[in-house]
Amino acid sequence: MILRAKLGKLKVNLVLRYMGDSQDEHDRYYKWKEKKLGIWWKSYKAVATKYKGKRAFKKENMAPGFMLGFNLIWANLWFDFSYGVTEFRTND
Repeated sequence: MILRAKLGKLKVNLVLRYMGDSQDEHDRYYKWKEKKLGIWWKSYKAVATKYKGKRAFKKENMAPGFMLGFNLIWANLWFDFSYGVTEFRTND
């Protein structure tokens, strides 16, 4: 389950993965075989909305992002916070 919210330039994604949502047997067996319990975080840089065109992928056009996650025994939950990051939309 993925929930998305946007407040101005702030984007928040909430992702919940649990053991029952795995579709194939390979993913269900190998991903959930090891039981984990803990808290983790990760920071990253993404393409910002400051510049367009070729300048968009330069070093000075990077925006910060932060992930905070919880590994529970039967589920994984994480939040993704980013500010001023470019959205690339696809037709899925």
